[in-house]
Amino acid sequence: MFLLLHLLILLAGISTARKPIWPFDFRWSSAGPYPGWNCLHIGHSISAKVNHWNDNYLCWKGFRSDPGLKWSTKGPVAGMKCTHVLLLLERYVLTNSYLCESENTNYDFSWAPLRAIPGKSCIQWRDNGDIHSRNDNFLCADNQLPERDGMFPSDFVFSYRGIPTGYNCINAQKHRYFCWRQIVKDPGLRWSQSGVLEGWHCQEIGRIGLGFLCMSRDSHVRLERIIDLVEFKEGN
Repeated sequence: MFLLLHLLILLAGISTARKPIWPFDFRWSSAGPYPGWNCLHIGHSISAKVNHWNDNYLCWKGFRSDPGLKWSTKGPVAGMKCTHVLLLLERYVLTNSYLCESENTNYDFSWAPLRAIPGKSCIQWRDNGDIHSRNDNFLCADNQLPERDGMFPSDFVFSYRGIPTGYNCINAQKHRYFCWRQIVKDPGLRWSQSGVLEGWHCQEIGRIGLGFLCMSRDSHVRLERIIDLVEFKEGN
C-alpha cells in the first residue's frame, strides 16, 4: 500500500510539472541537443547548404514539461500561435520559418532579426560553428520570472564576445556589451556616442572609445559601480 501511494505521488508530480519559464529555463545550442535538456530541432530545407545549421536546437530544462513548441519551414501551423522568424544568415535569408506555440501558452514570442528588443528578455540564435554566422538574430519574450534588484557585482558582467547566455545587455560599440542577469530588474542603462543624454546620469568611458554610459536617475544600481566593472575588465 505504501509503495502504491508513493508511486501515485510521483506520477502526480510528473503530470503537474511546470512548463519552462522564459528565459531562465531555455537556451540555444548550435552543437546538437544540450545534454540533460529537451530540445526542438531548428532545421531548414537548405541546411545542407548552410554550414553547421542542421545541428541547431532551442532547448528547455529536462525536468520541465513540454512547452508545446513546433518549428515550421512551410508557413504557420494551423491552430497555433506562430511567430515569423526571418533568419538573416551571412549568405542566405530564410523567409518562411515560424516558431509556433500552443494557444494556451503565454510566451508570445517576438523575433528580432537586427538587435535584441529593449524591455524584453532575448536569447541569441547564433551558429558558433560557422565562421560566417551573424550576431543579430534574437528570439524575445517578456521575462516570466519575478524580478529582483540586481546585486553588484555578481549580477553584472562586461562582455567582449557577444551576449552571454542568461543575460540582457546593451551594446557599447561593436562586440562590447554591458550585461545583467535576466532574473533581475533592468538597471536602466543606455549607451550614447553623441554626448550626455538629457535627464540621465552619464559618465564618459574613455578607455573603450568615445562614448557615455548613462543610467536612469531612479535606477537601483549606482553608476560608479558599473564604471568600476568596466575599468576592471578593460585592464585585465
